[in-house]
Amino acid sequence: MPIFIVATGVLIMLFLIIKMKLHTFVSLIVVSFLVAIGLGMDLSKIVPSIKAGIGGQLGHLALVFGFVAMLGRLVSDAGGGYRIAITLIDKFGRKRIQTAVVIASFIIGIALFFEVGLVLLIPIVYAIAIELKVPLLYLGIPMAAPLMADSSVNPGLMVLATGAGSVIACHVNDAVFWMIKEFFGLSTKETFQT
Repeated sequence: MPIFIVATGVLIMLFLIIKMKLHTFVSLIVVSFLVAIGLGMDLSKIVPSIKAGIGGQLGHLALVFGFVAMLGRLVSDAGGGYRIAITLIDKFGRKRIQTAVVIASFIIGIALFFEVGLVLLIPIVYAIAIELKVPLLYLGIPMAAPLMADSSVNPGLMVLATGAGSVIACHVNDAVFWMIKEFFGLSTKETFQT
C-alpha cells in the first residue's frame, strides 16, 4: 500500500506541474504533505520530515531559495523588475548603470544569502540589460561581486557545486546557467549567448 500512495503522489505532482501549471517547487511541497498524510504520518512531524528530507544543512536554505525564486518570478511577471530597472536607469543614467547595480546588489547582499540575493536581482539585471541592449554579463558581474562580498557563501553549496563539476566546463555545469535558462524561458543556445 505505501508504494501505491507514493506512486499516486508522483502522478499528482505531474498533474500539478503539467496540467495545472503550478510551480514545480510548490508542487513538490504539496505532494510531500499529501503523501505524508496518506502514509499516516503525524501532522506535527510532516514539516520537520520534509526539511530533513531536503537536507540537514540545505533544508531551510532550499525552502527559502525556492520561495524567493517564486517571489522573483512574481516580481518579474508583475512588471516590478522592469519598474525597478527603469528607476535605476533614470536615477543613474546609462553610463553609470553598473554603479547602480553594484549599490543595489550591495544593499540587498547585506540582508540576504548570496543565493537568495542572486535570485532576486537576476530579473532586475535582465530587465536593465534588455532595456539598454547591453550583454547580460556587463551587469551580471557587477551584480554578483557585492553579493559575494556581503554574504558568506554557504560551504555546503560550494561542496555541491564542486562535486557537480563546476571546476570543469563551468558554463554548462553552473547552476546559475541553468537557472537563468529556465527562469527566463531561454533555449540553451540563447543562454550561451547571454
